[in-house]
Amino acid sequence: MTAAEAKDPAYWARHLRQPVRFAAGLAQLQPAQVLLEVGPGRTLTTFASQPGALRQAPTTVTSLRHPDTRQADTAVLLGALGQLWLSGVDVDWEAFNGEARRQRVGLPTYPFERKRYWVSPDGHRALAAAPSAERAPEAAEPDEAPAAGYSRPAMAVAYVAPDTEDQQVVARIWEDVLGVRPVGVHDDFFALGGHSLLATTVVGRLRDTFGFTVPLQSLFEAPTVARLAALVAEQRKSPGHDDPEVEALLQMLAELTAKEGAVSR
Repeated sequence: MTAAEAKDPAYWARHLRQPVRFAAGLAQLQPAQVLLEVGPGRTLTTFASQPGALRQAPTTVTSLRHPDTRQADTAVLLGALGQLWLSGVDVDWEAFNGEARRQRVGLPTYPFERKRYWVSPDGHRALAAAPSAERAPEAAEPDEAPAAGYSRPAMAVAYVAPDTEDQQVVARIWEDVLGVRPVGVHDDFFALGGHSLLATTVVGRLRDTFGFTVPLQSLFEAPTVARLAALVAEQRKSPGHDDPEVEALLQMLAELTAKEGAVSR
């Protein structure tokens, strides 16, 4: 966009009336390995992270917090800067520090030579061996066929397989809903292509599996398998009462999904 277009009413009228060629714009950025969203929310990074949007999935970074999160703006911005640096972006640290005085911190002598060891979590047998009484039967079904999906995209964090039973259950739900596998315990739900509608679906699956409602807000505040599984374990100790508004929303979503399936058939 040029400066003249930004002030031209005709440009914005065309922008509203004509299709936004988002896929074509992404194609122009195909050589890029890191995409930074500078606006609020995760709309563009979610679209860019959708399986098949690009031939090679890039690392997507958001710089402003989602309205539903309670994290401080400064913490989100610093986290985005750290993700950019981890992804190989050349950060101007002198400009970042400015006049602030920083202290040097000694690092361990370990060379941090990253090596990945891909281990597929066998959650089916683990759940079948020790089913929980609070789980629905389908959660412990060992012969359930996995849904077709895409391979795990390039992430800013290394893959770590689910360890505990709760982590395995949560990871399986994410894999089914997102269509991505395998899902690591430190993978960000929204970096994998999740959005608010899929988050509602995940909350419904968690309720059906564990027998109590995990607040939708929890997925925005704890968008990793490890943190969400920890919240599940904590809520299991004192489940309390389900939120009637969440129950009504989940029921509405189930009805809409059923109607959509009937129309497609």
